[in-house]
Amino acid sequence: FAICGLGDSGYDIFNGFAKDLEAELLRLGAVGILDRVDCDIDFEELSDPWVEKVVEHEKSLRSEG
Repeated sequence: FAICGLGDSGYDIFNGFAKDLEAELLRLGAVGILDRVDCDIDFEELSDPWVEKVVEHEKSLRSEG
């Protein structure tokens, strides 16, 4: 799994759902392929490279199979 949380650091619980989701997936034994990214309102600086990494990972899986 890979998680890119989109949030607003103006709130007390910044990206709380993304953090909770990651914790639950790990508790259930899922394996992450990337570190979680916690994006703020101006998210492109972090989200764009994250998307590129996810796409590259998917391409590598397809080339193996």
